[in-house]
Amino acid sequence: MTRRHRFHLGAWITPALLAVELVLVWSGLFSIGRAILLAIVVEVALAITALGRGIIAMRRFRAGRAAGQSGWAAAEDGLAQMLPRPVARALLIEVRLWVCLLRWITRRHDGRSTNAYTYGRNLRLMLFALLSLSVLEGAVVEVVLGVLLPGTPWPWVVLGLHAYALVWIAGLTASLRTRPHLLEDGQLRLRDSVFAEITIPVSAIIGARPVRRPGPLRSGLRSDPSDGTGTLAYGETTIALALDPDQPLYTEGRPAITGLTVLHITADDPGRLLDDLREAQAELGCTPGTRL
Repeated sequence: MTRRHRFHLGAWITPALLAVELVLVWSGLFSIGRAILLAIVVEVALAITALGRGIIAMRRFRAGRAAGQSGWAAAEDGLAQMLPRPVARALLIEVRLWVCLLRWITRRHDGRSTNAYTYGRNLRLMLFALLSLSVLEGAVVEVVLGVLLPGTPWPWVVLGLHAYALVWIAGLTASLRTRPHLLEDGQLRLRDSVFAEITIPVSAIIGARPVRRPGPLRSGLRSDPSDGTGTLAYGETTIALALDPDQPLYTEGRPAITGLTVLHITADDPGRLLDDLREAQAELGCTPGTRL
């Protein structure tokens, strides 16, 4: 087994041990005493495993930050030492959601910064409406369940699910303000709500112009290999970026897609972003362009 395979296997140790513990304890194959003893043994093994991998994760996080990675990218690399990367990524998406909510409530975010560019204006209106309707619908459902199923846990279960759904709707709404696109340090950082951050070096942008094209509510970063075009949309796209196909786009600090020649993105104020982008190109000695 190679070192790489051992690493990927090691990331599954913690969730695998948890699964084994739950199955054996819930199976009823052991007496209560044996089940408790098994639980203690498994918990000790988990603690030892988690401690060792936690130290590795912290070292990886610090190394990533020292190498210039963003805090989120370094945190994902660190957690990937303890958990499978998809699990680590999902966990950080949840954390980002709560951070966006907190920043939205306290108004401590860079949405109004001169180098920040919000997106999804029309989608924000829809999310606000959905949030209001969800509160009303949840109240009605809770009343109905309270009448039909009194004394059962189902009204509380449904209430918990409604509350979690409301948190997600509010968090996504907040993220469109608290996680704007940023133009800084010679890079254009495109935010995909709480889900991802795509980084493009300014030197890789060889042209840009305003263009309006219908798009989905949220596209995520997707590409069409047949013509080299890509999309990162929240509703209608408003800017088309011509890219150097030899330079990759980065997602959370890792190369994500190569070969793109045009990327369609959404910005609420495309004119300001285009002007600032050309100014940034001029400061770096690049030749600003508008041709696509």
